[in-house]
Amino acid sequence: MPAHNIRERKTVLVTRPKHQAEPLCVKLVAHGFHPIRFPAMEIVPAQKPSTVTSHDAFIFTSANAVFDSVDLLEPLKRENKIIIAMGRGTKEALARFGVDEVLMPKGAATSEEMHDFVRAFVKLSQSILILTGVGGRGLLAKSLKVLHSVDVCEVYERVLPKTMPPESLIKDWCGARFSFSLITSQQTLEHLLCLVPMKYHAFLMANPMIVPSARVQDIALQRGFNSVHLAHSALDEAMLASLLDVSQNLLQCSNA
Repeated sequence: MPAHNIRERKTVLVTRPKHQAEPLCVKLVAHGFHPIRFPAMEIVPAQKPSTVTSHDAFIFTSANAVFDSVDLLEPLKRENKIIIAMGRGTKEALARFGVDEVLMPKGAATSEEMHDFVRAFVKLSQSILILTGVGGRGLLAKSLKVLHSVDVCEVYERVLPKTMPPESLIKDWCGARFSFSLITSQQTLEHLLCLVPMKYHAFLMANPMIVPSARVQDIALQRGFNSVHLAHSALDEAMLASLLDVSQNLLQCSNA
């Protein structure tokens, strides 16, 4: 592509794991952005959940928790267990495997809100298994253990990619008229700082970043990022909506 076209681009650094990035990239292209696939995380299996469904209620904290618990899903359906998804993406992942009878809170629930939601549907005498990533949802487990018998199964782990993305991707990102980055978690942010060569950190920190929560926003600001914007959640639609708002404002300011 000619250099002058590259400089007119609105480039977006997409940091989702490789197997999860494509739907978002398609949406970005449809809205006139140039996505740069820069996976800052890999998802690898961790503890394999037992297919013996001795618990009464099962909480899936993410779509990744579903994908790494596939062998457990058929017994759950067969035995009519209480199945709770922590968000729409998780519920949609369960539906892909034919699990349709799923409880889900409205909106993006925090661990504290999930605690109240679970108590409304799970009796005190019933036991709970939380399926999550390594180190994830410790606050939820701790709060539920006050009144319930709770176990945690860490079915996947988020790790730094084994292969470093090529530096040419960052060069392309830096060469555009407008450069944005999409960060979906604190761990993604930390990994990105490890993967991007130090000589590009000032540029990375100066350009707009979209994050899914106030906690990640605070951490990014503490790390020295200057333009950190909040999306309603980490879902593709929410991240894209925030990106569209930020890019529109930036374009208006540049044309003023």
